Amino acid sequence: MESNPTPAQKVKFGISALLPGLMDSPVVGLITRLTKIHAYENNKAGSGQVFSFTLTDETADIRVSVFGKDLKSLLEMCQTVETVRISGGWIKKADPRYNTTENEYEMSVSVDKSGTIMTSNETVNRRPRDYRRISEISACQMKTKVDVRGIISAVEKPKEVKTGAGKLVDLAKVTSLIGPGPLCPALFGPVLLRR
Repeated sequence: MESNPTPAQKVKFGISALLPGLMDSPVVGLITRLTKIHAYENNKAGSGQVFSFTLTDETADIRVSVFGKDLKSLLEMCQTVETVRISGGWIKKADPRYNTTENEYEMSVSVDKSGTIMTSNETVNRRPRDYRRISEISACQMKTKVDVRGIISAVEKPKEVKTGAGKLVDLAKVTSLIGPGPLCPALFGPVLLRR
């Protein structure tokens, strides 16, 4: 599935330029937060398989959901490469239950219809993170995703809880120390652990 883009293929959007609707040009980015394949069934779309990941470039991040009848080989490709080129995706308002990015949109790619995902050898830089100090967190808007860098000093044993959407997740409370010394402020709170 590896390919070298032709000059016509090199036209691409940055993730931050994506607007709702069918994508006009491809987007290239790095894969992070890749999930497993799950089966789905609903009245509108029928049944099939889905997995998701976060696509990142130097401008933004976006959650990508990939739909199809048999996604095993595509998931295996995504597990072995770092950079992909996506075309034919559909951009829509992000579902806050699943969105782990600050992007207000998310992308759906139906590989059984017009969507394609292929490996790319193009160079993509990660967007620099805007890490915050714990003392600055109280100034952030509610429900805003915030990047915090620190050292985890204690983790309670995870326990299984059910989310509002009915999904079971592991929840652990952590204490994180930010900064070089022991007198640094501590952040206490729940952390979702990936299954």
